[in-house]
Amino acid sequence: MHDAKAAYIIGRLYWSGVAQHWRESSGQQREIKAFCNIYELHSEHYGRNRNRLEAMLQRHWPEVQAYLALDSVTLEHLLIRYGSPQALARDSVTAATLMRKVSCGKLVEAKIQGLLEGSRNSIGIPCVEKERLYLQHLGEELRRSRLHQKAVRKQLQALIDVDEQLKAMSAMVGPLTTAMLLSNRLDPRHYGNACAYRKGMGLNLKEKSSGKFKGQLKITKRGPGQARKYMYLSTLRMINHDPIAQSWYQAKVRANGDRGKIKYVVALMRKLACALWHVGQGEAFDARKLFTVKPAVSA
Repeated sequence: MHDAKAAYIIGRLYWSGVAQHWRESSGQQREIKAFCNIYELHSEHYGRNRNRLEAMLQRHWPEVQAYLALDSVTLEHLLIRYGSPQALARDSVTAATLMRKVSCGKLVEAKIQGLLEGSRNSIGIPCVEKERLYLQHLGEELRRSRLHQKAVRKQLQALIDVDEQLKAMSAMVGPLTTAMLLSNRLDPRHYGNACAYRKGMGLNLKEKSSGKFKGQLKITKRGPGQARKYMYLSTLRMINHDPIAQSWYQAKVRANGDRGKIKYVVALMRKLACALWHVGQGEAFDARKLFTVKPAVSA
């Protein structure tokens, strides 16, 4: 609709008494929003530099990713200290000690020896000095962004822990997702019911049909995309770590095929959004309440 029509309808809703008063963000909400913006700033910077690093490693050190992930802290230290596989190979004894120290002994010896062997016999193009310097700078930037994100997460956790209801939400979906929801004005305590809260995230369903054509049900995506992004990540963690959610998800995938995997993740997101509203009202989270459990048939 045009702006004038939309403004008229909003005004009519307000004067009819069906609209709610606009809530100004509190000082705590504004502080959380600022921290979330800082986190996103460093997260985006980290992601871009990780992509640059992947391209450089494929060219100059392709073997390293068989042993270390791109977000590995050990890889960061190796890049900052050496930059190129050739420089690491020339100082293999010190490099092995560094890997054991940085990984706190968790990096197995086979991987350490594999990395050293890969650096000595790398099939990548040898770095010139400026390329090695660029890899060192990438390592430093990745480390800086990671540490900034870690510091912001600690500060957000401290802000959330002073409120018992927010602390319960944090235990359910994590402090970062809780903070992102609050920063997007999605505090469940400000919504009248679970369906309204789910709709505020843009997770309510819509169907586009015309005449004989019957469209599929899809989420509206009318809420803040940032909130859905972190809810999606929280849902994936829930599938990985919660045995009840994992069983439900795997049963759906087995029954309907792999092509519907995303659909079932979104379905669980919708359930999780409603559960968050109840947790915001002071109820304890119980994953069993998200699903209909069929009664056992006695023999």
